[in-house]
Amino acid sequence: MKFLSNTWAGLLGIVILLAGVTGCDGGTAADLKSKTFENSQVKRIVITTEGQNIKLVPSSSGQIKVSYPTKKDLPAELKGDELSVHIKPSSGFIHLGTATLSLEVPAQGDQSLEVRTESGNITVDPKLQLPEVKLDTDSGNVDVQGYIGSVEATTNSGKIIKPSDLPLKAEGAANSEGRLTGVLGNQKERACRLLIHSSSGNISFK
Repeated sequence: MKFLSNTWAGLLGIVILLAGVTGCDGGTAADLKSKTFENSQVKRIVITTEGQNIKLVPSSSGQIKVSYPTKKDLPAELKGDELSVHIKPSSGFIHLGTATLSLEVPAQGDQSLEVRTESGNITVDPKLQLPEVKLDTDSGNVDVQGYIGSVEATTNSGKIIKPSDLPLKAEGAANSEGRLTGVLGNQKERACRLLIHSSSGNISFK
């Protein structure tokens, strides 16, 4: 009887586990959904996630495209001239990996971009040059490569990592690992501003 009880308990645990997996909102690559918006209709983009990675890349089509693997409707909505994307955590008991939200924007678009995530990592493509980009994460890391423009990066307990030969000067920074400001590259053609804050994650410049 004890064996049967343990067996039923094990089977019940498997059923609960499967229910948690199948109940997850996040999908697989086969569930990838996308929404496309006209570049001229969008002036501001606000992205909020609660555990997903975010990848910011230039658009090859000249339009703005949001992509994310989900079994539900992709929560990207245009209200006036503001594009809002809010990805909530999966509803299941467990997460089988971290999904990635991809945003494609014209490389030199006129939009301002604000990204907020709790624990996901943020990656910025070097060709993406928007007038103002604000990135905020609690525990995720931020990876910036080849950016041109003014930069202000702050982290509460993480580190700001940069190659020694990178032409980034600390201006008024009390601690180069906690706060760093300066200019990357040549801004003569286009003035861009990048603001990054991470509570405990690292900020890397390459």
